[in-house]
Amino acid sequence: MLTHDGAAAFQLGFHPGSGSQRPLFVDCVSRRNCQGIFFCWGVTQGVVRRCVCANNRDFGITIGHRDTDNLIEDSVVEGNEGPGLLVGRADSNDDWNGAHRNRVRRVTVRDNHGVGVAIEQESRETEVCDCIFEAGAAAGRDGGARQAVGVRLGAKIGSVELAGNVFRGEHSHEVERLAAL
Repeated sequence: MLTHDGAAAFQLGFHPGSGSQRPLFVDCVSRRNCQGIFFCWGVTQGVVRRCVCANNRDFGITIGHRDTDNLIEDSVVEGNEGPGLLVGRADSNDDWNGAHRNRVRRVTVRDNHGVGVAIEQESRETEVCDCIFEAGAAAGRDGGARQAVGVRLGAKIGSVELAGNVFRGEHSHEVERLAAL
């Protein structure tokens, strides 16, 4: 087991760097960092298994530009001050930079700020399946519900499979699809 606790400084947590192929995170814990696990540009075929990403100052896990064919499974993402899992950023919507064919399976996503899983960047063949989304009674930093939205889908994303997910607690939207501007 590998633990990265950045309580003393603004740390990235775990960071598979640009172009990494097949990074493997098993039984890892990333707490109180800036970002829990940050997939950098072009990470492919990475695996996050039985990991905990909790109480980070931004998001729990991020997958972004050209990060493809990654698997996140059997993990817990909770109490982060941004989305639990962020796929891309809304300002990078083009197919070439897309985060394609990423899979999220059997992940517990609990009490993150605003949204559990945000798929914002153009992406294709994304799967979020058999996950548990839990929204507790705790208030977020803006006074609203801590994790008001289970899954947020951006306006320009491609195919997304959402199957077998369970939503518990007070979500204003289990799945929210943003309209194109």
